[in-house]
Amino acid sequence: MQRDILIAVILLLIVSGCGGRKTLADYELSLDSIVADTAVSLNKSQGKAQCSLHLNVKMLQGPHTEMMNDSVLRGGVLPADYLSLTDEKLTPRQAVDSFIHRYVSDYRSFYGKVFDEEGDAGSAGLHYRVDTEVQMLRDGIIGYIAHISDQQGEQSLSYTRVQNLDAETGHPVHLSDLYDTDELQSLPQHIGMALASQLEFSDTIALREQGYFVHTPFYAPDNYQVVADGVEFIFVPGEIATRDKGEIRVKVE
Repeated sequence: MQRDILIAVILLLIVSGCGGRKTLADYELSLDSIVADTAVSLNKSQGKAQCSLHLNVKMLQGPHTEMMNDSVLRGGVLPADYLSLTDEKLTPRQAVDSFIHRYVSDYRSFYGKVFDEEGDAGSAGLHYRVDTEVQMLRDGIIGYIAHISDQQGEQSLSYTRVQNLDAETGHPVHLSDLYDTDELQSLPQHIGMALASQLEFSDTIALREQGYFVHTPFYAPDNYQVVADGVEFIFVPGEIATRDKGEIRVKVE
């Protein structure tokens, strides 16, 4: 009996010691959401909305989160043209409201002219959708993941944008924090080789012959997830290959 109790205690200590991946709560962090749905048309006679916005934006609460939230909002969750070019200090709610106001204003300004000149603003208009999630991708590093769909006229683009944040300091995690100088220099070639292997091509020459990195050297994008056993780089559709190949992810261990 005593032996069984001792074994149970040892197993409990082992499990407790492993502890699993840390959570946001371990860093005194929690989540809130800003949700907004907006739909407008150029005039009331139009049968359906020509501009729509759906935003489900997670915001972090706790130590250093003012810096974190500002980083993610200016880092691609909302289109860069609207926020990243201003140094004005905005709360997350103000940033989202400001973006909605400017987006709708630009829609009315641009498509209003088209409607006045041609009598038809088209049925596509502008449609922007973003849904976000927050994960602890590796101990100490928060992954802020935005799934974005952006339709302008007949052109539509769906992609993922990731920001990596230091859970203790709130600062963005850069590649220079993950790799030393020599590793950074060789990283582009490793990405090329990893993609060739992933797509089952013989080498990077065959990779280019099949339409990848045709007009650009291999490079590491600033869009990546820091996962448990490496870094997964994310290229949006059309970035390194034709759009029909979709979003391309390359994992470097």
